[in-house]
Amino acid sequence: MRSTVIPAAAGYRDAVLRFILKSLQPYVDEKSAVVDGLRLYIRCEDMQAASLVQVALYLDRPGHFQQDILQRHLHNHYIHLSAGWFFEVQVTEEAFPENIISDGQFGLDIVRPNQAWGQPGGKAVIRTLVGQTEQTEYPLDPSRQLKYYIGRSREPRLSSGKVHPNDIVFVAADEPGFDSEKARGNLQVSRNHAMICFDPRFKKFLLYPDKGGLPESGNKLKVYTQDDKVRQLNIAGVPHELRDGDQIALGGEAILVFLEP
Repeated sequence: MRSTVIPAAAGYRDAVLRFILKSLQPYVDEKSAVVDGLRLYIRCEDMQAASLVQVALYLDRPGHFQQDILQRHLHNHYIHLSAGWFFEVQVTEEAFPENIISDGQFGLDIVRPNQAWGQPGGKAVIRTLVGQTEQTEYPLDPSRQLKYYIGRSREPRLSSGKVHPNDIVFVAADEPGFDSEKARGNLQVSRNHAMICFDPRFKKFLLYPDKGGLPESGNKLKVYTQDDKVRQLNIAGVPHELRDGDQIALGGEAILVFLEP
């Protein structure tokens, strides 16, 4: 006899869709109320809950939930989207931002076209606090580059055979100038540990774990915020919005700091 039990991920996915559609009720069949983007916040208290989010929303397949599932539901409910609309997921243990729609563990920020480009932001700097990098400071300039890879060695070869160029480079043990005392923490930094991406819609820098910085690769990535909170980045595709003074810990000992002018 076939089981009628709904898998946990499918049930969770349906709950997310119901919350989003309920939150967007005022936008149904309103042609002048175009949605430019959605930021979904999900509060998770442990890794099991975060893993359920990852599976239910296909976070390991970027764009799949947005384009193949959510967009279809939004169109079926006559919710009008801009041509380049975006969808982001933020998994957090903290309180939701103010002025968003929330219900239990879910929060939603609905972004309209006139909101997306008016926020401050721009250049920033990454400075090395602990560990040995090729430079002590790395400027982040969106007019020149939108994505910055962080890892050990400038052009390491990954296990797949691919050469992976890094922009923020921790010196490897077999490279010239390696200081065994200063660079002790470098040994725990993966060859492809993390990346910083600039979001031009919000003029914000976002920190993502790369494949080598995830727990399944035997590694970790976390952020110490200015208000003494610790943010673990354990899920592929789920970023942390960097703020002035955030310290980025890679592996265990190596630490970078994000600074805005």
